[in-house]
Amino acid sequence: MNNHMSPRQLSFFILLLIFLVSFIQVGALTLAFNKLGLSMESAFMLLLISLVGSLINLPLFKIKASAHKEVIPFRPFGLLHPRPVPFLGFTVIALNVGGGLVPIAFSIYLIFHTQLAIVDLLMMVVMISVISFVISLSLI
Repeated sequence: MNNHMSPRQLSFFILLLIFLVSFIQVGALTLAFNKLGLSMESAFMLLLISLVGSLINLPLFKIKASAHKEVIPFRPFGLLHPRPVPFLGFTVIALNVGGGLVPIAFSIYLIFHTQLAIVDLLMMVVMISVISFVISLSLI
């Protein structure tokens, strides 16, 4: 008895799994965006702008940096062939459009277009800040 799947069966299974996960996610996203008062078109536009904007970094300023004693290889997305990053003596602090500017703009829109109490708003900001800080510590 053969317990292994053929490549065709595996491909079909993976495509089916992707379709099911996408179907569930789109349904969940539709519900979430409806609760925020967005139509499907505006929600799609927000996601598209965020995706395209994630390719754009707006440099804000530079800070001086000292060289590390050990060379830390740059590994984008865990690639096996790292390329060295030259040390220039400074670090550029930048704002990512898709991951920073678009969410900030949308958050400001929501603050002014929903009936939120200021205490609830501040509690949410504190909670998200603490969660982000804890996660950032675990990535170091």
